[in-house]
Amino acid sequence: MAPLTRVSAKAPEAPGPQGPPELDALPQQEVPDQGQPAPGPATLGTLTHEAEVSRLQAIIAEINAQRNASDAAAAESEARRIASDAAAAQSAALLALATANRTSTAPNVAVTPPGELLPPLVLQIAREMVSVAKEDVYDISINKFEPWNLIRLHPILGFRPSPDEAVSNVDITAGAVSLKKKAVKAHTEKDYGDSLVLWLHSFINYMYIFERLFGDKHVAVLVAMNRFLEFITSKSQQFFWSICLAYAMTHHQHARDSSIHNAEAWLTPISNKFTPSQHRLARSVSAPRRYIGTDSATREVCRKFNSQTGCSYRNCKRRAVP
Repeated sequence: MAPLTRVSAKAPEAPGPQGPPELDALPQQEVPDQGQPAPGPATLGTLTHEAEVSRLQAIIAEINAQRNASDAAAAESEARRIASDAAAAQSAALLALATANRTSTAPNVAVTPPGELLPPLVLQIAREMVSVAKEDVYDISINKFEPWNLIRLHPILGFRPSPDEAVSNVDITAGAVSLKKKAVKAHTEKDYGDSLVLWLHSFINYMYIFERLFGDKHVAVLVAMNRFLEFITSKSQQFFWSICLAYAMTHHQHARDSSIHNAEAWLTPISNKFTPSQHRLARSVSAPRRYIGTDSATREVCRKFNSQTGCSYRNCKRRAVP
């Protein structure tokens, strides 16, 4: 007969206290089998509070990260906008300068950029020379100054006519007043008078402006200009001023077209306008009556006429032969 085995029924364990629903998501902690008691309600509440704090801190950190990313994107967008505005302003300034430097087909109209774009040195020179306009100084700096406008640099008579200047016309019979724009004056030989004085003072101011602009780099050009000035001054004592002025303007135009920085262009003669027939003391080329006892026709010719000093004897009866 098989031995009997006693089986004792184990009483069911009472369910422990149920915690909040949030504890269902918490991982189950292993309780070491050392006979320690299970955590009580106070301990479970502390764990729940710490979990909630950790979750809130994670949410706040994520919000701060998103806010920092948004601020960085906004700062980058603002930097791109500022750079774009600066590039657009620079392009507009370069376009305005290129448009202003474009050669004009109108006579005696200076090509200049807006006043705020003029170089500081140009403005300083214009302030030093009260009668000279800053636009004329700028035209000299870019080799656009017309030789016939030289009178604008005169210390007293210098001026720059404005094409936008309004001129009023009064009609007495009709009693009406009309306004029209003043035409730009084209300078001619009449503006320089019948002597060297006006051109001389104007060209000296031209040399002064050139020296302020380029003197340290083009000393040889200043020397060449001074020799050209002496040449015109010397010729004005021997020939009529109209001939000297025409040559001076033609030579100046040639030097400008070649480059005002080329000293050789100021020294090289371009034409022979100073012929003996244009001499202010020239006599008639017809042969005068031969003196009694003269056996050589050469004695009828004035030898000083073609010399460097020229003949200054107004009652000279000898023939002036070129």
